Amino acid sequence: MSLQPEIDALCEAANRLLRLGLNGTNIYTDSFRELNADVYRQSETLLDRCWVVLGELSASLLKCQLLVACYGEVFDENLAEEAHAIIKSWNGRVLTEPEREVSEYLNSLEANSCLGWEIE
Repeated sequence: MSLQPEIDALCEAANRLLRLGLNGTNIYTDSFRELNADVYRQSETLLDRCWVVLGELSASLLKCQLLVACYGEVFDENLAEEAHAIIKSWNGRVLTEPEREVSEYLNSLEANSCLGWEIE
């Protein structure tokens, strides 16, 4: 039940989308739309798998990392709250490097979230 094949396929599609037109060829609307839709579908598939995995994981660094990664995609406050609860359970001791990184990344996502922005 590895997520790696979905991750690899999404990375490949996203890279194709990012490189579109860089070699001097024309960018056609249909090709762009198709690649963009492919990236979106693969992202949704991967997120759907993540929701299943999250439900099975106990509170741990791994679950916190997955919560933060998903929060970075959908900005669902419940994900951030659960990640903060796990991080809070680490209080009273020196954090490992991965624990510090996930905590800082979550804080960065929250500080730079576009959810509070108003578009004029």
